[in-house]
Amino acid sequence: ALVLFAIRVAFNKKAINKSLSFALLVVWLIGAAYSFYYTAKMTSQFKEHAEMVKTDELKSYPSYVIEVDNRVVFSKADSLALRIGENNFDVRIRIEKSENDKATMVQTYEANGETFTKALHNAQNISYSYKQKDSVLTLSPRLDLKQESIWRNQEVTITLNLPVGTHIFLNDDIYRYLQFYYYSCDDHNERNSNYREWVMTEDGLKCKAELDKPKEEVHP
Repeated sequence: ALVLFAIRVAFNKKAINKSLSFALLVVWLIGAAYSFYYTAKMTSQFKEHAEMVKTDELKSYPSYVIEVDNRVVFSKADSLALRIGENNFDVRIRIEKSENDKATMVQTYEANGETFTKALHNAQNISYSYKQKDSVLTLSPRLDLKQESIWRNQEVTITLNLPVGTHIFLNDDIYRYLQFYYYSCDDHNERNSNYREWVMTEDGLKCKAELDKPKEEVHP
């Protein structure tokens, strides 16, 4: 229709003959049919969901420094250029209270597929790396796919289970990857540092600066 309209405007002529118009309509219908077919086919590739879990025990320390690998992290400029929002990362990080007084990392790999078996296979083809050097834990902000793997909405959730009383120093770069929003830990003594100190309590992760604030007296 756009082509015919452009011809009519450019050359001040009426629409071309009915036979050619009918042929163009047939071509358009074939194209639309193929579009619907491949859209349905691609949608079926994401029909089933599967996940697998891997648990690693970490070396135990009274405090940890947790940061992301800056060699593979997206800068703010890259994030804006690629339109990557805070919820669009394929790696999520959670920090929770350990139930057995052991420090562990639980890696949950998720993927979709045409069948559950294929979805599970896609999850198994996820590769994720991290590094622990003494009490410094460096996490990768991105996952990798093994050779000949195709994208099927693969995601990784890293859950750090830490004992109560553990002190955690979080690099400012890690906050965008935390699955649950943590309010800003505004420590006046660490404003010139890229790290904020947190403490694992019975009620979960708390900002040490907030815990150190004197409690207000309640007057009758």
